[in-house]
Amino acid sequence: MPAEFVSVQRGTLVQGVSATGKVEFSTKIDLRFKNSGKLAVVNTETGQEVQAGELLVSQDASELDAQVLEMKAGIELQQAKLNQLLSGASNEDIKLAEIKLENARRKLYSDDLIATSKDEARRDVVPTITGIYDGTHEGSYEIFFKDFNDLFNRRSVSFRGLEEGVTEKDDLPKKFGTKGLFISFPEVNYRADDRWSVDIPNKSGVNYAANLNAYNSAQAELALTKALTRPSDVAVYKAQISQAEASLDKVEAQRSELMIFAPASGSVTEVNGEIGENIGPDTVVVSLVVGDTLQIKLNIIEDKIVDVSLGQEAEITFDAIENQKFYGRIISIDPAETEVEGAVYYETTIIFDEVDERIKSGMTANVLVKTAVKENTLYIPISAIQIKDNMKSVQISENNKIISREVTTGIKDPAGMIEIIDGLQEGEQVMVSLPNKE
Repeated sequence: MPAEFVSVQRGTLVQGVSATGKVEFSTKIDLRFKNSGKLAVVNTETGQEVQAGELLVSQDASELDAQVLEMKAGIELQQAKLNQLLSGASNEDIKLAEIKLENARRKLYSDDLIATSKDEARRDVVPTITGIYDGTHEGSYEIFFKDFNDLFNRRSVSFRGLEEGVTEKDDLPKKFGTKGLFISFPEVNYRADDRWSVDIPNKSGVNYAANLNAYNSAQAELALTKALTRPSDVAVYKAQISQAEASLDKVEAQRSELMIFAPASGSVTEVNGEIGENIGPDTVVVSLVVGDTLQIKLNIIEDKIVDVSLGQEAEITFDAIENQKFYGRIISIDPAETEVEGAVYYETTIIFDEVDERIKSGMTANVLVKTAVKENTLYIPISAIQIKDNMKSVQISENNKIISREVTTGIKDPAGMIEIIDGLQEGEQVMVSLPNKE
């Protein structure tokens, strides 16, 4: 068949578990924790009237609380970096980078400056060079005496090259040129034909290599600071934020499993456990009587129950009530399995968020339990994904050629769409079916 391409879309993706169940009246709701843990909070007692959404009991969540705070701070930092990248460098950032480059240049040009004699036999008879060279050009100075009178009577020394001029010959540092350098002559025997050169920078100096690397690095940093934002850099930050948010969602889901909230308003009939006691999923921690509240009993197969947890939202439809969705949430998961025709199921109870008189006991309900929701995310059909050697990839058209690109995926929805965390951009075309090979 011919190749078919679809666009990478952006929107909301809902991963869920589908099942059917019967509506029934609920007179008692038994609440359990999903996993074993130390009981840390008990906010209710037998006979107490509670409101829907009220925290009743909680296992110790201090470790996950710390993780959540740390991960939120990390996401805020990454988002701040992304915002900074999108807004570009400030004038202050550019100025600091320019100052850093100037300081690196001065150090490169000024470290280890020496006067080198033109006469090999006079290598030890040299003036001393000090100061910070603040010129912007490389080069050299030639230092010399014009004649005998310059050396012994006028006590002056000349220079040329990067600059040209005359300064005093003295054993104290005297300024020569206009670029921040000084020269002094130790008390030794100088001759009128002595000649020296000063190279800027001194490429033979012990610090030259390190200073050159620092200067090149400062140049690159300034260029990067002034550079325009690249889409690829933005994509990297967004992918990192998406991954961090996915990790945060996972930790917050784990944290929510440590807390039991009242699924509906009612009266507490039983509370089991003391603070500090280890409570497992086989213990009914709190029992509620909620009157004529309607609920749905579902049997969810074992390979799907691992994605289901207390408090998750459920989308409910009825064949008898067309074109309308109702909503509820999971209030209990029976830890004991039920075997039906060789398959293992777990009974899961859902309570409605709102009462609707059209919903009757005994109706068959079609339920989608939302195990994960990602908003403003990229997605493509699952049929576009290819897997080889544990690597996921898609086929895209680029420059009239079909090429493979590696992708990182996330959640899937019941309609056959899969989240793309990294590797694609919105609007790109991906192949959902390959052409027949001749």
